[in-house]
Amino acid sequence: MHKMIRFFILSFVIFFFFFLTRGSVDYEYSIRNNISKIEITHNFIDDQLYINKMNEDKQSAIIKIKPLTDANYFNIKIYHVNFIDTKYKLYLKKTSGMWSYIDGIYNNYGFQSFKNFNIDEFLNNKFIMIKIEIDSYFIGIIQKIECRYFEEYFKNKITINNEYEGVNLESNIITAKGFAILKNYNNPEEKIKQQRAATIRAYRNLAALIRKIANNEKINLEENRLSGFVRGAKIIRKEYKDDGIYVTIGIQINGENGLNNIVKH
Repeated sequence: MHKMIRFFILSFVIFFFFFLTRGSVDYEYSIRNNISKIEITHNFIDDQLYINKMNEDKQSAIIKIKPLTDANYFNIKIYHVNFIDTKYKLYLKKTSGMWSYIDGIYNNYGFQSFKNFNIDEFLNNKFIMIKIEIDSYFIGIIQKIECRYFEEYFKNKITINNEYEGVNLESNIITAKGFAILKNYNNPEEKIKQQRAATIRAYRNLAALIRKIANNEKINLEENRLSGFVRGAKIIRKEYKDDGIYVTIGIQINGENGLNNIVKH
């Protein structure tokens, strides 16, 4: 009996380890321990970088991290707190020495890159170099950097050969906008209601765009999963203009949460 129990426990451990090694791994990096160059006015609070930049000069901080062994791809997530309504920009240093801009979702609490990056394209003496660049006023805290590493990039890779409005192949993203009229900007309830309406229209527009792409590119999608997949799209941008509110949403083309996951085998 005891041998049988030990066998099941051992089998579970082996299976769990295999599952982890085949999937993705999140790895956190200390800001303080990995910064190799910093021009920004700052202080450290524990391992967190407190930035107090009160000028419009372009300044940057470079973070040097060593990727996990055996990983082939990675993406970047940064946890931060913004005290004023300004943003920083992120860049990755290519093996060629050029800095490449990272596109992603930015809000008051963090940044998530859209794209998964091939580690071999961004290795510099066995390190990945991430640059945080600020060209305006900025007060906030960079709390931590998290990289998600992949042994394999994705399954059922989608290739898009034609150009479509809302498709950015370099950033690996499909976006769509929704609009709603907003008559009273000072009414919080109306603002929430119309933002929801604009978001619903963005979902519809994204689904229509995906169907158009699938039809033109001969991509066989699981139609019964498309609606739920689109509902998982991230809000990238909200814009309040004279005529109303615009909401932009986006999804990955290929990746762990990409459109490729609902392609029929």
